Amino acid sequence: MAFVLQLLMLLFAGRGIRRDPSRLSRGALGLFLILTLPLHAESAEIEGVRFADELEFTHPIDETLSLYGVGLLRYRFFFKGYVAALYLPKGRTGDDVSEDVSRRLELSYFWSIDEDDFAAAADQLLERQLPAPQLKSLRSRVDTLHRAYRDVQPGDRYCLTYFAGVGTELSLNGESLVTIPGADFAKAYFGIWLGPDALDADLRTALLGGNRRAQDSP
Repeated sequence: MAFVLQLLMLLFAGRGIRRDPSRLSRGALGLFLILTLPLHAESAEIEGVRFADELEFTHPIDETLSLYGVGLLRYRFFFKGYVAALYLPKGRTGDDVSEDVSRRLELSYFWSIDEDDFAAAADQLLERQLPAPQLKSLRSRVDTLHRAYRDVQPGDRYCLTYFAGVGTELSLNGESLVTIPGADFAKAYFGIWLGPDALDADLRTALLGGNRRAQDSP
């Protein structure tokens, strides 16, 4: 797929659009200036999309994750891209995302996206972010996750959840699609959004900044 890296990043970040004359073309999207607008601390809702303050899990491990950071991406102020939310265990901060701790990233989309676009964009980003030997060691697990991607429609929500000591689960609208083992895989894949060379620096800041009222409460 002959997309420039920036456009692939758009697609993977939830900004790809199906080839439909009634929608913006991929070429036009590549020309848009991307702005990430963090959610105000006093709200857990963006553009009608709500995120729970806490998530309680009993399987595969007992774990409670709290909403830590959120962000809204727009194109040129007018076009909504997607809403993202990061969950971490209580007491953890954005500085801990590279450690072996549970975490969850939710992406709620405003556009339709083809399943193949997710894998193509992620591959480009991982190739940019990781040393070749490291990516080679992760290749089979990356491919397994990529085969699990499905098409999404506006309003769909992908969740990427790392359960410490278990693995990284990809789910779509609450349906588990695949679980990939390894803390090394989780660190690399979450790094697409949260790593030092993340796909969008402003989104990374919004997610890791802990812009939630709960973070400021005693």
